Amino acid sequence: MHDDHVDPEVFAGACYEYGNLSGQEAFEVHLHQIEGCPECVEGILEYFGLESFEELAALEEPSSEFAKRAQRRDAEPLLSWLGTLSNEEQFGRVISDRRFHTASMAKALLRRCRSRWGSEPRAALLDSHLALVATGKIQSSGGSLPLGGLSHMKAQVWAHQGNVWRILFDFPAAETAFEQAQAVLNDGCCDELLQAQVLQLKTSLLRAQRRFRWAMVAIDQAIRLFGKAEAWERQGKAYLVSAKLRCDAGDTEAAVRELASAMRLLDPDKPIRSNLVAASLRLYLLWRTGGVVEAEEYLPEIRCMAGDLGSHSDQLRVEWRAASIAAGLGNTDEAEALFNEVRDGFLDLDSAYDVALVSLELAQLYFEQERYAEIQELASEMIPIFQSREIHRETLAAVKLFADAVRGEEEEEEAIGRLSAYLANARHDPSMRYSS
Repeated sequence: MHDDHVDPEVFAGACYEYGNLSGQEAFEVHLHQIEGCPECVEGILEYFGLESFEELAALEEPSSEFAKRAQRRDAEPLLSWLGTLSNEEQFGRVISDRRFHTASMAKALLRRCRSRWGSEPRAALLDSHLALVATGKIQSSGGSLPLGGLSHMKAQVWAHQGNVWRILFDFPAAETAFEQAQAVLNDGCCDELLQAQVLQLKTSLLRAQRRFRWAMVAIDQAIRLFGKAEAWERQGKAYLVSAKLRCDAGDTEAAVRELASAMRLLDPDKPIRSNLVAASLRLYLLWRTGGVVEAEEYLPEIRCMAGDLGSHSDQLRVEWRAASIAAGLGNTDEAEALFNEVRDGFLDLDSAYDVALVSLELAQLYFEQERYAEIQELASEMIPIFQSREIHRETLAAVKLFADAVRGEEEEEEAIGRLSAYLANARHDPSMRYSS
C-alpha cells in the first residue's frame, strides 16, 4: 500500500464516522486514485467483502453501502469487547458511545441474544435490553436502518425480549413485550415476514401457557404470512412448530399432518437444526402411534444427525427415545442401561424436570418387573434433586406425595403416570397443583 493512498481501515473509519465520503465526487476521485494500484484495490475489496473493482465502482450509493459494511465488520469485535464489561458498564457504553447507535450493532446484539437464550437466558435478556437502547439511539444519530425502518427494528427487539421473558417463565412480562411488538407493527410498516416471525415467537409463549387454541391460531396465521412472503424454509419451520404444538395438545393425527408439511419444505440436505427437530419429532410420533419397529430402524439416522447438528441435550433426548423404544420392544436390559445413562446426563446438565421424567419411565420399567424397592429408591432420590435446585413448591410437594405413595407399593403404576403428566406441564406453570 502506497503511503499517499488511503488505507482501507482509514477509508472504513471515515465511512463509519460520518456515513459519507463528502459526496459522490470525492468517492470518484478516490476510485481513480486506487484504480492503478492492484495492492490498493485488493485491500479495499478484501476489507469490504467485494468480489471485483467493477462491483465497487457500480455501487449506486457507495458512501451509504460502505458505512453499513464497515459497521457490520466492526460489530462482532465491538460486541466481544462489550461482553467483558459489567452489566452497568455495558448499559453506559451503549447509551453514550456512538459506535453502538447503528442498526448493525442492534442486529448483532439480537444475534447474540438468540445464540444464548436457550443456555443463558439472563444474559440474553440483557442483550435484548441493550438492543432496545441501541435502537432508540439510531434515529438521533443518523445510523443506517434496515428495510422497514425503525419500526421494523423495534418490533424485532420487543419480540426477542418477549421470548426471553417466556423462557424465564415471567409470562406477564413476556405478554407486555409482545404487545409492544404488535403495537409497533400496527403503527409502522406492516411487513408480512416480520409479522410472521413475531407470531411464531408468540406461539411459544401461548404454548407454554397451555393456551393451545390461541397458539394454533397464531401459528396458522404465521404459516399463511410466510407463504405470502414466499419464505418457504421459514414456513417449513413454522409447520414444525405447529406439529409440536398439536403433539403437545394430544392431537397426534394433526401433528403427523403438520410434520409432513414441514418436511416437504425443509431441505433435507441442509445442515440446519430444524431437520434434526423434524426427524426427532417423527421418531417420537412413530413410537407414540405404535410404530416401534419402524422407530428402531430410524434410530441410526437420528443418532447421526444429532451428532452432527445437535447439542449434548439434543443427543440425550435421542438416547431417551432409544430407551423408550427398547422398552417397547421388550429389551429391558438395554432400556434400563440407556435410561440410567440419560438420567445421569441430565443430572450433569442440572435439568431436574428431565431427570424426574426419565426416572419415571425407568420406574415404569421396574414396575413391569415387580422391582418395587428400586421404584422407592428412585422416588426418594427425586426429592433432594428438586430441593437443591429450588424448584417451585407445588412441584416439590407433588414429588414428595409420589414418594410417599410408592412406599406402600399401592397403585404405583397409576401414581407414575399421574406424576409424569403433571411434571410435563408444571415445568411451564408453577401455579399448577398436583392431584394425588
